[in-house]
Amino acid sequence: MRPIPSISLVLLALCATAHAAEAPKTYQAPRLPDGHADLEGNWTISNLTPLERPEGFTELEITAADAARLKAEYLDPPGSPNQPDDPGLDRNRSFEPIRGQLRSSLIIDPNDGKIPWKDQYRTKPLALRRSVPRALCRFDGRATNAADG
Repeated sequence: MRPIPSISLVLLALCATAHAAEAPKTYQAPRLPDGHADLEGNWTISNLTPLERPEGFTELEITAADAARLKAEYLDPPGSPNQPDDPGLDRNRSFEPIRGQLRSSLIIDPNDGKIPWKDQYRTKPLALRRSVPRALCRFDGRATNAADG
């Protein structure tokens, strides 16, 4: 009669560890009532890595010295000494390693690190600006109202 308790202990141990053998569930983002992903919340961007690769950089990975130079350009943008600071300038931002690398751009494909604009979209903003009536775009510093004619 000794084997029965040991068999029951083995079965009990198998049942207790069965949940560990379940397939891992894939992450499902929370959804809004309309079915779109719920992206509400506090968003912050503390990474100084630019979206597109800056001029003068040809490689994805950069050195700490390059990152320091780009950060200095961010903190002290070109302009006159009398130009006011950008109120949104966050002096605590820094280049953060992505997979252990300091990068020259967030875009990694294509290899040049630039948004692959199609030629038809390059001229679209210009065409849109031209289509806006001149009366809405004109600003000459004078106050205008309907009585001025």
